[in-house]
Amino acid sequence: MSGLITYQTIVIHDHTEKEWKEKLNKEFRDLLDKDFLLSVGIGEAVNNAIEHGNYPVILELQYNQNILDMRIKDHGNGFDVKKKFRDIERYGTEKLMSDIVLEERGRGILMMMQIFQKVQYNEMGNEVFLWRETREDAKAI
Repeated sequence: MSGLITYQTIVIHDHTEKEWKEKLNKEFRDLLDKDFLLSVGIGEAVNNAIEHGNYPVILELQYNQNILDMRIKDHGNGFDVKKKFRDIERYGTEKLMSDIVLEERGRGILMMMQIFQKVQYNEMGNEVFLWRETREDAKAI
């Protein structure tokens, strides 16, 4: 994949399309197979959009020279982004993770912040932008 720009858009129309990973083209599947944490992070972001938003959910990925840019947008009402990030800033990701590590909910954004170098939401809270530098020589776990 080095040197080439790879771009893909996947639209998830309803809850029956849970196999969105299978829709990824070969280049992205190879990357996710090599980088388990990346796969977990993308899965968390997409599943959050599916669970908390409205359809369709749009997943856009672009890979260029070891940089993965993603945009995940749902058509729901979003959430209070400022409050969530104020809490994260106030208490810190490690403290918050230790408080909720065994909980079923509430870990998604914290996990994404540990996996990606950049996590940004639009003001409405229904669109997330994720950025991560990857390594071509990463080994599968």
